[in-house]
Amino acid sequence: ELPREMVLPELRQQFNDGDESRRIRLAYGLAGFGDVRVDLLVSKVATCSPDEVDNLVQALGNSSDEAVPALETAAQLADTAEDWPLKSRLAMLALQLGSPGLARQMCQPQADPIQRTSFIEECSSWYGNLSRLARLAAEVDDGPLRSALAIVVGSVPAAYQLVDDR
Repeated sequence: ELPREMVLPELRQQFNDGDESRRIRLAYGLAGFGDVRVDLLVSKVATCSPDEVDNLVQALGNSSDEAVPALETAAQLADTAEDWPLKSRLAMLALQLGSPGLARQMCQPQADPIQRTSFIEECSSWYGNLSRLARLAAEVDDGPLRSALAIVVGSVPAAYQLVDDR
């Protein structure tokens, strides 16, 4: 294992000089050393693949006091734009960082169930660690959110349920 004082400056240099395609991976590395690039990470939520969810949770979790408000701000913008898939992803991240407010809001029964439906649909493939999500579903004390999470977990194909150690 290399010393922090050697690795961190190199990561920062590569992040600053690197091309856009490498920046998010470098941001994950920086977050592991406590240098969390919250704005960049939150800005990439819309385009990140399902394989990136756990990386985002881990990286943003290193600065959850800053990350949760950034996720909430981005969710307000997504709400204004009626970008329900993005808002769903932001809500899923906030939930996994210990802040269920956005997910709770999206999953409340309403005359137009578009947000709840979008949350369930988007998060059925964009959820991260399935066992962590199942634990969250069991711990949530909000009925509508718990039922949405149960549907999400139940929507994951059985093959993924058996091997999902992400």
